[in-house]
Amino acid sequence: MDLTQDEQRPARTRRGPGPWARFLRHRLACGGAVFLGVIILAALLAPWVGRHDPFHTELERLNQAPDAVHWLGTDLIGRDVWSRVIHGSRTSLTVGILAVALSTLIGSLLGALAGYSGGPVDQAVMRATEVMMSIPVLLMVMLFVSLLGPSLASVTLVIGLLGWSSTCRVVRGEVLVLREKEFIVAARSLGNGHARVILRHILPNTVGPLSVIATFGFANAILLEAALSFLGLGVPPPTPSWGGMLNEAQSPTVLAGMPWLWMAPGAAIALTVLAVNFIGDGLRDSADVRSL
Repeated sequence: MDLTQDEQRPARTRRGPGPWARFLRHRLACGGAVFLGVIILAALLAPWVGRHDPFHTELERLNQAPDAVHWLGTDLIGRDVWSRVIHGSRTSLTVGILAVALSTLIGSLLGALAGYSGGPVDQAVMRATEVMMSIPVLLMVMLFVSLLGPSLASVTLVIGLLGWSSTCRVVRGEVLVLREKEFIVAARSLGNGHARVILRHILPNTVGPLSVIATFGFANAILLEAALSFLGLGVPPPTPSWGGMLNEAQSPTVLAGMPWLWMAPGAAIALTVLAVNFIGDGLRDSADVRSL
């Protein structure tokens, strides 16, 4: 029996959507990315978006409710709340970006070293990771910030130095799989040193999982900075900080009679962290084809 022209054509392999297309299908992740982009843009343009000097006090406008001049009212000493929320985003984003960059760098190098080397090196790194994960991060951060003194640099440094354990475990698991791949064996057989194999061939192939865990680490760093500032161990006043604004509005009188002082920074923290978590969910789902 003769085959038709369509039947004679070779079957084409259907390729599913790529990671970027899968991410765009995640509506919450796209919404979170848009919201985070707006927050970043507002932080970059804070002197113009804020409208008022965040440090300037107006004694005739103490505890002013929101109006056309001060969109979110004024605080206890007459500073514009809207301007302080916008400038406070700079503090949270700076801590989040720099801290997660430092923790990702440390965790990636240690995880790659442990997974690639194996043996005693792997055991030592994993035992150190388990010790780090067994101690509450907030308590360690509070301890070290108390020793170093509260400042933007110390908060960023401490969060970055103490937040690498999860990244280390994820990278180690990826390296354990990658080190047996043919291209890694070929790279070693060509005379490449261990450091070159790790930096040029192994770590670039862990970017997908790293982007996911770095996103969640970014959200966690924002929460830690806000918690420290709320406890008086974060960025010292008068520098605007979302956690510091909550600290200034914790009295019962303010909570009941001046809700604009705590609702604005509280909403900023909650919505920013929620947006970042949505982005992390989208990255995780887009990297895992089994989630479709």
